[in-house]
Amino acid sequence: MSRYQHAFPPTRKRQKYSAIFNNDEDKAKLAYNKDMEFRRFVQCYDIDNPTLFGWTLADFFKAYKKSGWQLSLTF
Repeated sequence: MSRYQHAFPPTRKRQKYSAIFNNDEDKAKLAYNKDMEFRRFVQCYDIDNPTLFGWTLADFFKAYKKSGWQLSLTF
């Protein structure tokens, strides 16, 4: 008879939620909730540009995946 009885829950397989997120809008929402770097990118991306007011989260996600942080010098 063992002296210690372990009552740990059995290990579970991790579920893959990527099959649920088919389109870019859902992927962008998931990335915004999980990835702090992407959230910081959305909040700080060219604040003074008024044309970005019409961008959706999916547009920001495409820009983030395409280039990430990028310095642009315009005169």
